[in-house]
Amino acid sequence: MQQTGRAATPGSNRIRVFDGRLRILRKIFGLLIFPILGASVHTYAQEEYDQQIFQYINQEKWFDAKSLYDTRHDDLSEVIRLISGAFLGAYFNRPAEGVAAIEELLAKYGGQLGGQAVMYRMLAAKNFASMRAYAKMDSVFTYMLAYDAPYLDDQTRKGIASGLEQCRKIARLPRTEVIDRSREGSPGTVGMELEDGLFYLNAGYCGKSVKTLLDIGAEYTSIDQSLADELGVRIFQDSLRMSPASYMKLGILDSLQIGSITLKNEICCVFPDGLAARNREATADSGITRIRAMLGISALTVDVEHGTITFDTGKQPQTGIANFMLKDNIPYLWLELNGIPAMMHWDTGMNAKPRLSGKFYAEHASSLPELGPVRKGSEITAAGAAEYRYHALGGICAKIGSREVILPEVRVVFDTEDMHTAEVPGYDGQMNNIVDVRRIRIDFENMCVTME
Repeated sequence: MQQTGRAATPGSNRIRVFDGRLRILRKIFGLLIFPILGASVHTYAQEEYDQQIFQYINQEKWFDAKSLYDTRHDDLSEVIRLISGAFLGAYFNRPAEGVAAIEELLAKYGGQLGGQAVMYRMLAAKNFASMRAYAKMDSVFTYMLAYDAPYLDDQTRKGIASGLEQCRKIARLPRTEVIDRSREGSPGTVGMELEDGLFYLNAGYCGKSVKTLLDIGAEYTSIDQSLADELGVRIFQDSLRMSPASYMKLGILDSLQIGSITLKNEICCVFPDGLAARNREATADSGITRIRAMLGISALTVDVEHGTITFDTGKQPQTGIANFMLKDNIPYLWLELNGIPAMMHWDTGMNAKPRLSGKFYAEHASSLPELGPVRKGSEITAAGAAEYRYHALGGICAKIGSREVILPEVRVVFDTEDMHTAEVPGYDGQMNNIVDVRRIRIDFENMCVTME
C-alpha cells in the first residue's frame, strides 16, 4: 500500500490533504486472455481492433483505449468489449457501466478467466465504492476471501480483509446526503484566492468558515485534531496507517458547505496536530476539499482572472474529447509536451515544479531541450519531506485541449526510486496547477478539462 499526503503547520485550524493510494491487489495477473479464451470466429475488423485496444490496455494507454472504444465499440468482439468497458468505466467516471460490463464478463467468461477474474472483482469493488454501494462492495470482498484464496498472496489477502472491515464500518454510518440550493437562489460561485500556485476557497465545516485548498485528487476531506475537537467530529476509526511513522483517524462531519452545495454526514480524515512540524519545507498551511468525491457535482470552473470557483450539478454537454481520468483515485491529464502525447499525474494540491520521468525524456530527447546539471529537490509527503534528484529542463510547450502554455521549468527524474509514481506504466510525469490561463473547467461527467 502506498500513501502520500500533505499536512499543515501545528495548531492550524485548517484542512489538510490525505491522498490515499490503496493498491490492495498488486499486478499479479496479466491481461493475456486470448490464449485462455481460445480461438473465436471474428470478422477482420474485430480482430484488428481487438488486438489494438488489447495492446493499449496492457500498456495502460487509457486515453488511446477510450478513444478507440468510443469510435469502434460495435467492431470489438464481445469479450474484448466487456474487458474494455470494465476498465474504462472505472477510470472515466462511469462506475455503473463498469459494473455492468464486469458482471456480464464474469457471468459469460468467468470459468475461462480463472485467476484473472480476481482483477475484475477488484474493479467491481472499486466501482461500488464510487457509487457508495457498500453492501455490494461487502459481497465482492466476502466472495474473494471465501473463493479466490488460491489466487491471493498473503499481503493481498490481508489488504482485502482490511478493505472489508473498513467497508462494513462505513456502511453503518449515516449515508452522505447532497443538498443543492442553487435553485433556491443560493450562489453556486464562491471566491477563490491564488497563493503560490494553489487554489484556496472558504468552506463551511459544521457552520465554521475554514480556509480550504482545492484538490481534485484527494481521497478524503481532511482536518486536524484541534478542529475536529472543536467541531465535535464523530470518530469511527482511530488507527488508520498513513505511513510507517504516522496514523490518522476517520470521522464524520455533520455538514460541509461550499457555495450552494451542502454535504451531510461527510467522511473525513483527522490528522494529529503538528504532523508536519518536523518538515522544514512544509508550505501547505491548509488542506483539502475532496471535490471528486462530492456526489452531485458534475463540473467545476476555476476563474483565475476573476478569482472565483463555480460548481455545477446539472447535466454537462460534450465539449471536447476525454483528456482527464481518475485511476486509483489519482487524477491524470492527457496533454502534449512539445507536440509529444503524454499522460501526466495532475496534482492541484501541490505547488512543486512539473516533473517528467527519465524514461519519457530518453524516448523523446530529440524533441526536447537539453538537460541541465543534476540538482536536489523535495516534495511533501505524509512522512515528511522526501528528497529526489533531477535535471532542469526549460521552455517546454504544454498543449491541453486547444490551449498552449509555456512551462518555464520542468524537472526530469531518472531514478525511479526518487519518483514514487514513475513505475506506473503509461505514466510520463507530474503536473501542478497551470495558472497562466484565464479559466480552467473540469467536466467530471465527460472527463474533459478545458483551459482558456
